[in-house]
Amino acid sequence: MAARNQRLLLRELENDLLIKQSDVESLTQRQARLRARSHAARAVLSQCEALLALAAALQRDPPDNGGSSGSGDTTPAPKGNSSPPVSWDDQLAAHMQELNREWVDSEWAGDNVTACMVGGGVAAAATAAAATHEQPICLGWSPGRAAQAAATAELTTAGLRSKLQEFACNAGRLLLRIRHAAPDAADARCQLASRRCEVLGLIALIAVRPPAGLWPLTAVQLAPLDGSAGAGVAAAEAHWRFAAAQLALEDSQREYVKALLESDAARARRTAARLQELLLESAARAEDTEAQECLLRELERLLASDRVCGTAVVLALYGTLLSAEQSAAFSVASWPHAASRGALASLLLSNGGSEATEVEEVAAACEGGLKMA
Repeated sequence: MAARNQRLLLRELENDLLIKQSDVESLTQRQARLRARSHAARAVLSQCEALLALAAALQRDPPDNGGSSGSGDTTPAPKGNSSPPVSWDDQLAAHMQELNREWVDSEWAGDNVTACMVGGGVAAAATAAAATHEQPICLGWSPGRAAQAAATAELTTAGLRSKLQEFACNAGRLLLRIRHAAPDAADARCQLASRRCEVLGLIALIAVRPPAGLWPLTAVQLAPLDGSAGAGVAAAEAHWRFAAAQLALEDSQREYVKALLESDAARARRTAARLQELLLESAARAEDTEAQECLLRELERLLASDRVCGTAVVLALYGTLLSAEQSAAFSVASWPHAASRGALASLLLSNGGSEATEVEEVAAACEGGLKMA
């Protein structure tokens, strides 16, 4: 009898131990997810701060680029008693505040967002990161350097396509020297980081000084960079699987990237839902002129916010979460197409079946913002 009771007790203890082990594993996995989401949040918020720094720099010293950006200080002065127009810099600040609240108010946002800016802010970033035992967030580009280049930058789809083409072509030869330990490998690594800085700086400038027409980050995805045939035809999945494989993501890095793309997909869904609401309301109140004006302003705000948020995610992905070598490898392997975060999201987030289809639809919406001018 005693032996039987002992066996029952041991069995109960084994069951309790299995339950505890399962709880520990579940908590460990949750902690890992929260850590990845926190890191992704810090990356996006750091890029937002950098965009605000760039906007402030341009406001202090506006570039004289002959209007190539299609924006800037071109708003006519108010007449009579009309309210003064809201500047793009004020709009940008408002969008950044919204994005900041969206990430910080979430259950998994990190604290003490820091920015490791090229050419400044490194010491402050390191000090803040040391206080929380976290690595400082690196931008991969410099707001100061981007502001200096604003006067000659071509903030158009053609300008972005040319810069991406130049980056991909140069990245191939630089990666070869880095990976095969050429005598000038260190110099090649510096050149690669500098060229990535130029590309991301141009993308940031486009966000702060948006051109008229189709959003360049969307437009460059519609045709191959080399001008070959196939405009509007998406590359095969095998093409993107090969390109993504060249990233050689570490396990923790993969989780960071997935967390970023998951949050971006959720944001795209919310934006698309709000857009649908506005369109339905506009159709229902077609005869109300005042309501139409309000809806138009809300639509413009929604699209502008979507573009700014999308740009922050692009900068966080290619400037913070991926190294310069990884960004370059993905760009080269994506040729002749531009590197696509939408394709990357489809590969990393899909689990097959109907869910994969849903993620592909979201990835398309994430690619450079809503497909509207």
